Amino acid sequence: MVLAFVSEFLSGLSYFITNSVAAKIPFWTVRKMYYRIKGMKIGRGSYILKDTTVVYPRGIVIGDHTYVNEHCFLDGRGGVTIGSNVTIAVYTKLITGGHRIDDDIFAYHGERIEIGDHVAIFADSIVLGGAVIEDGCVFSARSLVRRGIYGKSGIYAGNPARLVRKRKSALSYKQDTWHPVMR
Repeated sequence: MVLAFVSEFLSGLSYFITNSVAAKIPFWTVRKMYYRIKGMKIGRGSYILKDTTVVYPRGIVIGDHTYVNEHCFLDGRGGVTIGSNVTIAVYTKLITGGHRIDDDIFAYHGERIEIGDHVAIFADSIVLGGAVIEDGCVFSARSLVRRGIYGKSGIYAGNPARLVRKRKSALSYKQDTWHPVMR
């Protein structure tokens, strides 16, 4: 019983430090160092901006030149892989965890989120566990991305997100011109 309490206490303390202290540090290089110590894999030239909530950092892998903007929510409990040259706009939530609604104890379960390269997920969208987003996809603001495969270069919108059209891009760009220092 004491061991369970200590484990819960340390887990809560880690969450508090990650999201009430580290997430508010105004210098990205310091935050990045902290996230890496906590087990997150972050590629070259990638940024997670201030005030982003991170749950279970060691379950998150981010490629090169990817931007996660302010006030996002990254849930690594079920596993999150984000490719290179990805933009995740403000207030977007990547949620891998949920509960089994027909289970007598409402048991937790997690499902992985996979995001390919050259993807843009615009403001206030929600991506749920089980979503596989292929290279080049774009999601309009406030999209709900549910479990399933979202095909390469698709432009999606809505709740639930539905294909609007295909993107016309060679997907050869590299996001390496923006280097926020105090965000």
